[in-house]
Amino acid sequence: MSLGVCMKALNALHFKRYVEFFFEFIPQIVLLVCLFGFMDLLIIVKWLTNWEDTVDASPPSIITMMI
Repeated sequence: MSLGVCMKALNALHFKRYVEFFFEFIPQIVLLVCLFGFMDLLIIVKWLTNWEDTVDASPPSIITMMI
């Protein structure tokens, strides 16, 4: 996904469409990095938390949290 977004940015710069670069590429890459960064953080927290000591005793679903 990031490869496609970056190629779109290169095309916008090559054809001198700077408005498309700033108002399409920048928001798309920021959203992509934030979503995948948040998902990576959830995975790390899930791995490092001792779920045996919790009342629920079952780790939360990352897909459910992302939705």
